[in-house]
Amino acid sequence: MGVIATNWMFDHPALAISTIDRTGVRLVASEAVATAGLVVVIHGLASSSLSRQAAAIGGYVAAAIVFTASAAFANPAVTLGRLVTDSATGIAPGSFLPFVAAQVGGAYLGARLIHYLSPTQIGDGPA
Repeated sequence: MGVIATNWMFDHPALAISTIDRTGVRLVASEAVATAGLVVVIHGLASSSLSRQAAAIGGYVAAAIVFTASAAFANPAVTLGRLVTDSATGIAPGSFLPFVAAQVGGAYLGARLIHYLSPTQIGDGPA
């Protein structure tokens, strides 16, 4: 619904498969970095207030859009939404699976980083 509403606001067809190819090792790797960072930020905020969580996560995502070559989709649901918008933020079908694979890999890397930085919080006991 969000994609349809946004496409409508910008006078685009409700749903249109993107033609923006986002390929290459650098783009896919930067997507893994963006996702790993997001996982670490979310974990770090687990005991924070809702308003602090929203501000920090929004701030991280905004920054990641700027500091990553991939524009930080960092979420398979966002990637799916961008698949059906033929705009500057879209992603072509051929680029979809590598991005989602990078996001899954980035989530794993983020979890491993959390474990490395604070092993007792993950449940494995002292390192």
